Amino acid sequence: MKTASIDYVAQAKKLSVEQQERLLSRMTGKLPKRIKKEKLTLEEAFAIQLELEDEQLQEWRANRTEIEEKANKLKLKAKEKLANSTIKSTETTKAAKSPLKATGKVVEKTTAKPTANKQVGIKAPVAKTATIKVPAVKVLTVKTPTKK
Repeated sequence: MKTASIDYVAQAKKLSVEQQERLLSRMTGKLPKRIKKEKLTLEEAFAIQLELEDEQLQEWRANRTEIEEKANKLKLKAKEKLANSTIKSTETTKAAKSPLKATGKVVEKTTAKPTANKQVGIKAPVAKTATIKVPAVKVLTVKTPTKK
């Protein structure tokens, strides 16, 4: 178990009765047991508890900044993806102005070309089918937050 450092003992002496009660209520583990067995004084226990809480606070702050950095990276990626998709959507709107409908469906265009039937000598039209994939047009509206 830890021993109380001098700085935290000084802080523990300055605590009011209400602050001491709150600190006692947050104590877990071996500290309350050591107080009951009279291996620690209340001031030493308060000092150790204050030190533990400061360490936990520092760890929490480090974790929080790490999480915020990850969130910021994800936001940047989302913004870049949105910017790229708006560029692509303007390209698809240009394609939508073509005579074919931009519905995202497959459009078939049939052209007839006469061919010679060698056995009979009759020319009959034979249909050729071309399949064209037309991309669907997506209009994205982006709302940017305004600063007040």
